[in-house]
Amino acid sequence: MDESGIGNGADGRGLRGPGRLSERLSGRLRWWLPALIFVLLLAAALSLLSLSTTHESSQAQEQLITDTLWVKQTIQFQLDRSAETLQVLAHDIESRSLDAAAVRGRLEWFVRNTKEAVRVVYLDSAHVPILSIGREGNELSTAMPRPSAAELDTMVVAIDQARGRGKPIYGSPYVSDAGAMLAVHIATPAGQKAAAPGSVICVYAMSRILDENVPWWFAQDHEIVLSDLEEKVRGVRAVSGPGRGVYTHQTVLELDGTSLVLKSNSIRGAPSWILGALRGGIAVLTAMLLLSLFALWRDVKRRVHAEDMLREEAAFRKAMGDSVVTGLRARDMTGRVTYVNPAFCKMVDYAADELVGKLPPMAYWAPEYAHEYEERMAQIRAGNVTATAFETVFQRRSGQRFPVMIYDAPLLDSQGGQTGWMSSIVDVSEQKQAEEHMRMQQERLQDITRLTTMGEIASSLAHELNQPLAAITSYLTGSVNMLRNGAAPLAEIERTLEKANQQANRAGQVIRRVHDYVRKQEPQRVAVAMRELLQDCLPLIELQARNTGVRVTTASADDLPTVMADPVLLQQVLLNLTRNGIEAMAEADREHKRLEISLRNEGADMLRIDVRDYGTGVLAEAHEKLFSPFFTTKTEGMGMGLSICRSIVEVHGGRLWFESFARGTAFCVSLPGCSNDTHRR
Repeated sequence: MDESGIGNGADGRGLRGPGRLSERLSGRLRWWLPALIFVLLLAAALSLLSLSTTHESSQAQEQLITDTLWVKQTIQFQLDRSAETLQVLAHDIESRSLDAAAVRGRLEWFVRNTKEAVRVVYLDSAHVPILSIGREGNELSTAMPRPSAAELDTMVVAIDQARGRGKPIYGSPYVSDAGAMLAVHIATPAGQKAAAPGSVICVYAMSRILDENVPWWFAQDHEIVLSDLEEKVRGVRAVSGPGRGVYTHQTVLELDGTSLVLKSNSIRGAPSWILGALRGGIAVLTAMLLLSLFALWRDVKRRVHAEDMLREEAAFRKAMGDSVVTGLRARDMTGRVTYVNPAFCKMVDYAADELVGKLPPMAYWAPEYAHEYEERMAQIRAGNVTATAFETVFQRRSGQRFPVMIYDAPLLDSQGGQTGWMSSIVDVSEQKQAEEHMRMQQERLQDITRLTTMGEIASSLAHELNQPLAAITSYLTGSVNMLRNGAAPLAEIERTLEKANQQANRAGQVIRRVHDYVRKQEPQRVAVAMRELLQDCLPLIELQARNTGVRVTTASADDLPTVMADPVLLQQVLLNLTRNGIEAMAEADREHKRLEISLRNEGADMLRIDVRDYGTGVLAEAHEKLFSPFFTTKTEGMGMGLSICRSIVEVHGGRLWFESFARGTAFCVSLPGCSNDTHRR
């Protein structure tokens, strides 16, 4: 059994061996492959380091040699050109083709244009200066000192050589008070007509030769030295400091009579920074490799988490869209429906698969409003739709119409580009019914207010009617008596009956105006002339004012615009405002009991009505709540008068406010007038 068990165990391990070997190889490769890549990257970087260092060193050395030879040629060319110029000048002097002024001018021109030259001297055969022109700073000077003994010895040797060879000769460099100097000697050839031929000597400052002929870009990176063959330094130009001795080159400057050594020493060091940069780059790349692996692991983990969150978010949004009672509809830029929620499907009585993917016209569009839908779609495609609600009418599958309010908002992708539109659709049927109910209640309140007003002026109305009725009775009694007696002429009886008729018309007019005011009727918008409307209301206003002793005055401008309004509602506004003003002056002195009503044009076809009283005014604490429903300062008031007046004025597109004065208050009404000028009265 044991052997059998062992065999089975061995067989089991044999069966599982290839899988485990594959896993081990995979695990080792997972670690060895990055290590191999790292070793190869390191070897490549070290090789690149060696090649780059060698290449840069050779390039720097070659560039230094090229630039040094170019500087040598520049110095050689400049000195040879100056020597040729002096040789021509010396020949002209010895041939006596120039006078003294011309010689001086030629020498001054040479010194002025040759920046390397310190001075030019013309010597006779005894080596005595005939003419000497030198440079002191930027100025020319003829007061030059006689050459020193050492200088004179050098000049004599060079002059003899120049006269013997018949060409310019450069003397050996020497040191003077002004620094290291180099002189070129031009002697007139033998056989000239002059009894004692002379010579022309030009003295160069070694430092000026370098300053004028070595370009600034070369001097910034190199130290340039001029020395003689004995390696004595005669001139140095080192703008950025001494060279480091890494990149150097020297060349011999061959001049007739002497030789100079031109040395260039770069201030650049060995390119050791490349090695450090590559080492740093290798370290950075290694760290970046490890960071990229770690970032990849984190990114995979984050993506998995984001996918889970996306699924949860999609499920949450779907549940939220399915649960809201507002209809939701998404469309792409062509108007094709891409999403509808159950609330919208229930609203229009169509299934989602019957709506999604459809292009306009839609099944829930009411035919009579098709032009509105098309215009709205055109605005959507043009991108001119704002967040303002759009009210229209939809129809259900049964054909039933219902009002809706649509709010459109753009759908954006992750880059911020617009992909379509999301619409929120609200069924406003109940809201419309509530608004209609509110309107009816408002009309009832207005009727109640008018009846309340009539109750308050009932006593005044009885008194007002008592006078014409008594006059009618008196006139009729007198007429009957005159008829019985038979003594009065017919014309007198006719006048008496006419007076009775006038009083009857007066009473009928008062009753008719009251009847028109309290009669319930549908609001009608007509062109109303406010001056005539005020004249119609004036008898009722005076009825209310007569009981309290208030004087009523009116003022009206000539050019008043007409308003499109319901005359009965505007009469109610005038009567409410005037009644409030009359009641505010109940306790005032008799001289202050004055109610002023004015009509004027406020500009831009706006009509303004001011009702001014001189009463107690409005308390400061009541300013904010004066037009609120059920707020009143009266002991028996309902608090609805000013609120109803404000509602009536705003329905007509106007505005109602008040202005306080030192004594009294003015209630102001602003109403838009008709645009047609023919309506002006």
